[in-house]
Amino acid sequence: MAAFPCSQTGLLAWMLLLLLLSSSEVQSECQTPVLPPNSSPRGGGDLAQSYPIGTVLRLQCDPGYTPKSGTIRSMTCLDTNKWSELPTLCERRRCTTPSIDFGNMESTDGLLLGDKVTFSCNEGYILIGSPTLRCVLRFGKVDWDRSLPYCKSIFCTSPPLIANGDYEGGSSGEYHVFSAVTYWCKAGYSLIGQSTIACKVAENGRDGIWDSSPPECKKVKCLRPNIPNGRMPYGSRETYTYQHSIFIECSPGFTLVGSSTIYCDANSEWNPSVPQCVKN
Repeated sequence: MAAFPCSQTGLLAWMLLLLLLSSSEVQSECQTPVLPPNSSPRGGGDLAQSYPIGTVLRLQCDPGYTPKSGTIRSMTCLDTNKWSELPTLCERRRCTTPSIDFGNMESTDGLLLGDKVTFSCNEGYILIGSPTLRCVLRFGKVDWDRSLPYCKSIFCTSPPLIANGDYEGGSSGEYHVFSAVTYWCKAGYSLIGQSTIACKVAENGRDGIWDSSPPECKKVKCLRPNIPNGRMPYGSRETYTYQHSIFIECSPGFTLVGSSTIYCDANSEWNPSVPQCVKN
């Protein structure tokens, strides 16, 4: 076996000692840990490059997040030179549940930080404001990123006036969608058309319109028809008003040509035309 000079033996001993010290130092530390998402060291500050074995690193959640129930809020540098596992710690905080009168949430991702909700109004109302809100961090707390919208009633303009008649309905002169008015005529006039009209939403979705034109008030008078060889078995009068109907039959030996029942129309004429009685 070869012999080493004294100086070489001493140098080798020092190298072995340094190696042992270096190995001991490496095994007594944990490197900078990877923290769970959205967390940081309690009390703030930057992470060190290494920590001694046994170090307990206490954590806190970033603003907008809260610790999950039942989770450990610290990481420990183990004697394996690794940190104890803590894959998750913090979860998103929740914004308050928003609601609006005469409307509802049309869609939602959820109510947690970063989620958004979209509002819509019930029929007959229009949304004022932004329909979409997002849950964000504001002044260190989670809150909606803007004011809630609101639903405003849609109204129709006042109903059209008609000659020789008027209408009733509505409250305080306001005509909200679905409200209706009913027309009537003065004495001696007949109401022609639909007596009731209702307020509905226009195609643009923002305005109110009446669902039909108003009726009109007319003087309608049909004269008693002259029907040779025919008669009105249920009685007759000199004149008839709007939509009054009469029944006609022929005398024996004659056949009715036309409709046996006719009525007085809006033009003061019999409709269908007055029938004839033709000899058999």
